[in-house]
Amino acid sequence: MNLRPSYSKEVSLTLSNIEPLITTRQAATLVGLSHRTLESMRIKGDGPEYLQLGRAIRYEICELERWIESNRKAASSEQRYD
Repeated sequence: MNLRPSYSKEVSLTLSNIEPLITTRQAATLVGLSHRTLESMRIKGDGPEYLQLGRAIRYEICELERWIESNRKAASSEQRYD
């Protein structure tokens, strides 16, 4: 008797096609903030998108990159106040 679940090709996922998830401390290091600052931003809704898996908070690197780009500002010398 085969007790292994059968997986269809359309539903099967492997670690090779899923981006690794990183912890709050790892994400904070990547974006140059303290983990406490990143936690505070998450609570306020100001930080990058994250995943909550049970009690664990995880970040996708692509979301961190998107968040960094969305916060790009022009140099203050280029801003005009008409």
